[in-house]
Amino acid sequence: MSYGLAGWIRRNLANLITFARLSLCLALFWLIFAHRDRSGTIFILVLVALLSDAVDGEVARRMKIVSRFGAAFDRIVDKLFLGIMFYFFLSDQRVDLLLKTIIIPLAIVEVLLLALWMAGVAKNMDVSASLWGKRKMIFLAVGIVAGMAKILIEEGWSTEAPNCTVPFLFLIFEASLVFAVMSLKTHFGKYRSQLPCS
Repeated sequence: MSYGLAGWIRRNLANLITFARLSLCLALFWLIFAHRDRSGTIFILVLVALLSDAVDGEVARRMKIVSRFGAAFDRIVDKLFLGIMFYFFLSDQRVDLLLKTIIIPLAIVEVLLLALWMAGVAKNMDVSASLWGKRKMIFLAVGIVAGMAKILIEEGWSTEAPNCTVPFLFLIFEASLVFAVMSLKTHFGKYRSQLPCS
């Protein structure tokens, strides 16, 4: 019996990690919504969520347990995490207005990417992530962590971050937006090529 359970865990390890990230996302949303002042806890949850995002795909590939369900589940949880973080950055008074101006179009492109991905899944197309999408996620992760660290430092040390911090974060999010637009364009072209000729 325990061998059967061990085998089931091994076959579903990547999905279990993604499920743990989903739970982290729900806890993160609750903290942001109800206890926004707990910046340290929010920061730790963000780091763990991003780390688990990097781990689940690698686990699936190394253990040869990649599945369509796992890839779809991972993508949905990724979008949920980004949605929560966009909500945080857009609604928090500690976030500079300049950063909010770049996060709004980023959020719009992410919604379009999600809609396009769902259309691709519905038509049974190849919806694998593009290189642009992977670059976007790396830059977004850096921007989110750096933005949260800025808030944490300013709260913990009661001092202003260096003047270059906001322009640096803006450039990180701007690069993310460029990569997101290129990802959207790439997916649109890939999906069009998979449609039957009329």
